This record gives sequence, structure tokens and C-alpha cells, in this order.
Amino acid sequence: MIKDKTINLFPVSVMICEQQYKLDNKEIEYIKNIKQEKNHGGGENSKSVSSHILENKNLSNLKKYLNHKVQDYVYKNFQIEENIEFYITQSWSNYNNKKERHHKHHHPNSIISGVYYVQGNAPIIVHRKNSIFALDFPVKNFNIENSETWLFNTNPNDLMLFPSTLEHSVKQNENDETRISIAFNTFIKGKIGDEQNLTGINVKEEIKELNFYHI
Repeated sequence: MIKDKTINLFPVSVMICEQQYKLDNKEIEYIKNIKQEKNHGGGENSKSVSSHILENKNLSNLKKYLNHKVQDYVYKNFQIEENIEFYITQSWSNYNNKKERHHKHHHPNSIISGVYYVQGNAPIIVHRKNSIFALDFPVKNFNIENSETWLFNTNPNDLMLFPSTLEHSVKQNENDETRISIAFNTFIKGKIGDEQNLTGINVKEEIKELNFYHI
């Protein structure tokens, strides 16, 4: 009997990295003691005051690991030409105490975003941007094709990478232990587009001055 074929066309690729980086005690203590403030974006959680924490020498090995996995994601998964360089722009830590959540959002002015999990386990939810149909049908069984949201349980040392346009949120932390994660954005350097098609552009690295004293 010939079976019909279903093709999942134009999927959104979320990468869960099996090769993990394990923080040592010194790194964990540093992350726990970073100066915090309430999230400006409307979430109930707190974040680091600094938005460039990966520039600190205490997290230099973690940054190398994250950069390496970003390269895997864009060059192996998306097959982007390697003359385009992806690099981390901003990076910050998130702290969700018991009963705190993180609102639905995405990351503007970034290409690929990532979340590295330090401590705790409050699931992250990704949201479908556009509904499949114009009508709201009842569904017998939810799966990756028909769901409007998808939940990922996370554990310490997990790393998740995704396009920065992907909307996501964090469920309320039901545990006594604070959920801690490090999030980061990326941008590119290099020539993209096509001159003949009038889409050519040479993107150069942003110029920024970092105050390492406050990181």
C-alpha cells in the first residue's frame, strides 16, 4: 500500500546542544553574585545590570564554547557560507525566583540567540508566530505540526540556540531553587546579499566600549 508523504516545509530550527560545557564552582559563584536589577522588558524576573557579562575573564571559557556552538548551528545546520562571521553582541544573566516567570518576547537586532542554563528547571516555551489555518479547529492530539506552543524542559549545562525572531517565554518557577540562565544575542560581519540584485551590503562589527569594572 502506497502511503501519503507529509513534508514539514520551512521549519524553525531549534538546536539543543548535546556537547555540554560544565561550569566549575568559581564560574557558578561569579554568576550568582553578578549585580542584578528587575527586568526592564516587563518580565517578573531579574537580570544582570551588565549586558556584556561574557566579556568578563571569569566567563571566557564559557564564551569560547558558546561561540563554537553558534558556528556549528549556522554553518552546519543552515549551511551559511563561512566567510560570514557570527559573533556574540550582548549577553546577560536571568534570575527567576520561586513564582516568577518570564513574559513572551523575541530578540530584535540579533540574528541567532541562545540560552545557557546554569541552575534550576523552569521550562521554556516557544510560540508559533503565525497560525497554520485561518480557522481555530479543535485538535484530538497535539504534536509538533499542529501545536501553537511547544515546551522544552531544561537542565543545568543545557544550551538552546534559535533564530532571534522566535518568540519564547519561561513558565513560572515552582521550585525553591532560583532558575539561573545566561542569554545572548549575535550579529554578523562580512559581505551579504548580491550586488547585481541590489541587495549587497558589507556589514562591519559594531563599535562599543565596555566598562569592565562593572561587569
